[in-house]
Amino acid sequence: MLRQEYKYLVPNELLPKLREMLLPYVVLDPHAAKEPLKLYTVRSIYFDTPSLQFYYEKIEGFKDRKKLRIRSYYEYSPDSKLFLEIKRKYERSVFKNRALTLYDNARDIFNGGDLKPYLLNGSKHSNCQKDAEQFFFHIHKMNLRPTILIVYEREAYFDKFDDTIRITFDRNLRSYPYPPIDELFRNTQLMPSLPNHFVLEVKFNRRMPLWIKNIIGHFGFRWQSVSKYTICIDTQKRYGRIHRAAKHASVDFFKRTNGKLMADYETNYQPEYEILNQD
Repeated sequence: MLRQEYKYLVPNELLPKLREMLLPYVVLDPHAAKEPLKLYTVRSIYFDTPSLQFYYEKIEGFKDRKKLRIRSYYEYSPDSKLFLEIKRKYERSVFKNRALTLYDNARDIFNGGDLKPYLLNGSKHSNCQKDAEQFFFHIHKMNLRPTILIVYEREAYFDKFDDTIRITFDRNLRSYPYPPIDELFRNTQLMPSLPNHFVLEVKFNRRMPLWIKNIIGHFGFRWQSVSKYTICIDTQKRYGRIHRAAKHASVDFFKRTNGKLMADYETNYQPEYEILNQD
């Protein structure tokens, strides 16, 4: 199902009041509730072409876009899960393909071979094999490379009466350019972006509830096309870190990635599965 996603850039000083107004309508995300500070860390490595095609498609306002990333949470542990994700977006509608594995298998997966032994299937990941094949189809077809590590803390809530409605505050946004796949849990040399703001996201399936609209109206927030990926790329470009690291990153990634898999994914991949249903 396509989900709607609205984002707002909010000054940090408004967080306590915003939280206070939301609390009568929401419950904490169970993952956040068990943490001492009631938030958790989100870690992603985004992939892009050598010419940063995905970045420039966003900057130029393409309505139909996609991003590829690997994602995990918290700090490293031997049972850390890893998601292989394709996030597609058409205007404000979002659709994800998501395959689940263990982070410790990441190097083997990117080195090539049979995906099936590494994938963790379940009720929420019934298309795991197909989604993983699509992920690597795009990696090889588009010559994608790990472009930037993005890390932030997330405070997350669900509507008390409708768990398809999700509100998140993403804070302390920071990044590192051209990381190796096995540095998803890096904590050093991360460059901050948006030090005085956080990203408010509201996600829902049908309509934004009236109570959320009223709170947003109270503060005068305006919807913005906020992309953590482009914000962090802009930060890294500003200091020249993207360009200095690019050549090294290309060699490092592809000496450990088996291009022969491209033929296998091209055989199995169904193009119509990629197209967003815009109805």
